[in-house]
Amino acid sequence: MNSHLVLLLLILLLLPLAEVLGDQEAKIESMKVKLMIFTGDYALLSYEGELTAGSTAVKSLVFPLVEWNRWMASVEVRRIKAVNHSDNLEIAIVNTTYYAANVLVTFKEPIKPRSSEKFSFVVNISRSIFVIPRGEGGDFSLLFYIICPNATLAKEKLEVSALLPKGSLIKPSDVPSPFTASEIPEGVLVEWLAPALIWPTATGFQFVYVTNYRVQPTPSNTPPPPPPPKQLPILPILASILVILLASTLILVRKRKRRGRVAVPKDIELRINSLDDDELRVLMKVAEIRNGVKQKDLSDLVGFSKAKISRILKKLDNMGLVVREDMRKTKIIKVEESIREILINRAKKNDKVS
Repeated sequence: MNSHLVLLLLILLLLPLAEVLGDQEAKIESMKVKLMIFTGDYALLSYEGELTAGSTAVKSLVFPLVEWNRWMASVEVRRIKAVNHSDNLEIAIVNTTYYAANVLVTFKEPIKPRSSEKFSFVVNISRSIFVIPRGEGGDFSLLFYIICPNATLAKEKLEVSALLPKGSLIKPSDVPSPFTASEIPEGVLVEWLAPALIWPTATGFQFVYVTNYRVQPTPSNTPPPPPPPKQLPILPILASILVILLASTLILVRKRKRRGRVAVPKDIELRINSLDDDELRVLMKVAEIRNGVKQKDLSDLVGFSKAKISRILKKLDNMGLVVREDMRKTKIIKVEESIREILINRAKKNDKVS
């Protein structure tokens, strides 16, 4: 083959690479990459590193976003956007010849030859296969690719980790990929000790990290049904009711016995004779009204204060000479018929004597 033709073919093959290769003398001195996968609608991908320029200035870096052993489709489908970055950077999501979705890191001030610059940024990836649908669980395999086409990156300079959802269970993988996993408050932190695979590409090396894990379904917010009501034992309830009835009966019997003692004429007369004039006056006024009299009216009928009426009625009630019945906001005062007859006879005798 003609040497000029070979040279022309090489130039044609290398032209597309110029879009992303840039100055291959640039070196990434160190870089930390962390993928945070959430049970919901998005994942976060953070980069933090330091770049040293070669013999020429470096204005930008390119980080292709590759997942699940396939190129990411388009920016519109994946909905990738920068959510945070260091002050010396500008971040954009772009397409290139070789990769459909890339993070383009542009330094506001180009890095001068043989000098270094630190950088950090975070991107939000939604509608991605990194993302676990909200509330759903299942088995997942994570193949995490890291590539930087226009700067040299050694595996010894690279620290890679992934934060899996809470409760994730790590499963064995067919591809050896040494890592450590630990439970932290935010979830399960996987820190890879080395990449599972290192593939040379036309634009540099790509490092592949692998892990398999299982996510438990998120419990529903619907509260569980209340437990069935406990059936109370019938026998103890019946026994309690019986005890209450017996106690109530004893109380009523004692009241009737106490008041029944006044049915003996001699006992009643002795009690009536022990009253003073004011007390007897109140008792006679109550006896005059067969159907009973309201306590609040006795004050006007007898001419005593309400406090005095209340004190006298309390004494008469304790002696069993009157009965006080509740009626809404007042009380009805009555005397039993046997007591009424004694009081009437007593009044007649007093009239004859006078």
